[in-house]
Amino acid sequence: MPSPQQPDAEGTPAEGGGPDARGVFTRSAVGLHVPDRGLRVARINTLAAGMRGVAPEQVIGLPTSEAYTPFAKDVDERALREVLETGYPRRHISSGAEASLPPSA
Repeated sequence: MPSPQQPDAEGTPAEGGGPDARGVFTRSAVGLHVPDRGLRVARINTLAAGMRGVAPEQVIGLPTSEAYTPFAKDVDERALREVLETGYPRRHISSGAEASLPPSA
């Protein structure tokens, strides 16, 4: 049985957050990674895994710097730690990310 430390196959928490929170996480229109206090990926939603072209299980446990590499040039670990410590979001943080679109047919 999955636990909060071991998300289910969808990358959602098995306990806590309730069904509504899990639905928001799995159906979000943006890719979401949730780091643990050691800055390793604890959870990832299906969209984020799909953007990488991997199963959620392949990303869970990776250091955030490695997990975010396909999307960002730099990972601001200070900002991640601040969010984890305070619970307050950070906004407008430049990651150097570049969007890539498939070639048009």
